[in-house]
Amino acid sequence: MGEAHFVLRKVLHAFLGLLTLFLALEIWTQLKVIIFRWVLIGALLLFLLIDYLRIERGWKFPLYAETAKDHEQRNLHAMTYGVIGTVLAFSLFDFTIALAALAMLYFGDPASALTGKYFGKTKLFRNKTLQGSLAMLLISFICGYVLLSSWKLTAMMALTATGTELLADRIDDNLVVPITTGAVGSFFSILWMVP
Repeated sequence: MGEAHFVLRKVLHAFLGLLTLFLALEIWTQLKVIIFRWVLIGALLLFLLIDYLRIERGWKFPLYAETAKDHEQRNLHAMTYGVIGTVLAFSLFDFTIALAALAMLYFGDPASALTGKYFGKTKLFRNKTLQGSLAMLLISFICGYVLLSSWKLTAMMALTATGTELLADRIDDNLVVPITTGAVGSFFSILWMVP
């Protein structure tokens, strides 16, 4: 994947995250929860259909082709894993915990990748750098604190998101970051009785 496609992939990642968070904040009320979940399930079905047609039938989808990593050419695309992670997060966790976990992924991951690629000097693990991980931690903390207003809970979730992103290699981080981060956030929210 060329440099322009790498940047496009990260911009698309953040844009889809922004769209998801915007929709969540706009439609999430007691009466509209069901509608929001059906919208997410519809998006998941659409992404799965696109992946099926792309992988099994050889159809070409320009945006997918331009942003896919080599292993995604014959497997699910990262965007599909992102939608699966979003559906699971909103299904398993309290709304604000899910929103914070997803914001950490959608904005922390591109910040980590771009910082690591252009400013990363100190290798930590595989192709991950200290500078990229610090960017993930900082952006995750900012996103979490804006949504949760608890520095302790935000710190635990930001550390979890950063650690998961750092260690995830064969499992797509778009799936595991929101799930592990949401689970840790839920646990500490109950433990510390954070509303």
